[in-house]
Amino acid sequence: MGEKIGVTFLDAGPADDWLAGTPFETDAGEESAAEAGTADEEIRNTEEPGTLETASESGEGDPKGEGNGGGFAWIWFLGAGILLFLAALLLYRTFFRKRRGEQEHEEGPEDEGSACSGYMRTPAPPPVPAAVSHVGNLHHIGSREEQQDSFAISDVTDSMLCDKRGAFAVVADGMGGLSNGAKISAIVTSSMMSRFEKGSTEGLRGEREIPMELLQMVQDAEREVLRFLGTGQEQSGSTVVAAWIYAGRLYFISVGDSRICLLRNGTVTVLNREHTYGSELDEMAARGEISIKEAREDAQRHALTSYVGIEPLERIDRNVHGLPLLPGDKILLMSDGVFGTVSEEEILKAAVRDAGDMAQDLQAMVLSHMRSGQDNFTAVILQCE
Repeated sequence: MGEKIGVTFLDAGPADDWLAGTPFETDAGEESAAEAGTADEEIRNTEEPGTLETASESGEGDPKGEGNGGGFAWIWFLGAGILLFLAALLLYRTFFRKRRGEQEHEEGPEDEGSACSGYMRTPAPPPVPAAVSHVGNLHHIGSREEQQDSFAISDVTDSMLCDKRGAFAVVADGMGGLSNGAKISAIVTSSMMSRFEKGSTEGLRGEREIPMELLQMVQDAEREVLRFLGTGQEQSGSTVVAAWIYAGRLYFISVGDSRICLLRNGTVTVLNREHTYGSELDEMAARGEISIKEAREDAQRHALTSYVGIEPLERIDRNVHGLPLLPGDKILLMSDGVFGTVSEEEILKAAVRDAGDMAQDLQAMVLSHMRSGQDNFTAVILQCE
């Protein structure tokens, strides 16, 4: 308890210079506390008032010389810098995401299997093939004494038939002015429909089979007509146009001047070419062999250059690759008694309604023209969904 401890004060500032290197002794117990108090008293008495300064008051020991607050200034600046950095980072990420979204909207979805920016796109489901949902038809004698038009439509309500074979329709126009026109057109439609339904138990081996099947249908009908006419009988024949819809695609075939049209988005597109002398006259006019006036005014312009019953049957119009159909499309097959009377604008006006109502409107339109010698007129409408 009586052990003495030696203490030496180092340089602590101007006010303590006189204490530098001056040792004093103190007890480690109660005596040391008393002696220390006496020494402090002597120091206070020795100093003149106002001459003692602390390190903080004199600015010594403060590296920036900014007083008590200077030690915290660097902390404030550091915090402000961090906040600014975080704000800039947030703005950058927001702008980058917005810009990336705009680019993806402009460029569209990436190809399946390509690298995605942090997420995977769900591939769009394949489109459902358009199928025949409604059917309409009109069949009128006009002002003629005999109905020489004929038509046939497969049963679109038979789901098994539609799955295996699709939908089929055919329109034939017996040649007016010749004998047996009505019988010839009936032979054509009956023969072609029979071949379509005959394969219903087997189905199709592939879509490529359809164009060949249609061609075979026409050739079979040609043979049956020639067999009916025999030898020595008066020349006769029929036009024909047929449509076969399978797996959302349209296949057609035609002979003569009956038409098949696609009605889509307020437009009428004629799909086949007419086999008439007028087509040949137009080509002659284009080559400069005759004038345009001569081509238009020729009395034989509407004469058929190909029909079922002519021998040999060489001119047949058809498509080899199926035409993709869309929901809302309508396929219109018609004899010349329809398109020779109503305009394209009238057809489009009627086309806004369902197939059944459209057929009724077209018939009313044809009759409203009240043409003298109105030809037989027939049409079939296939509506897709």
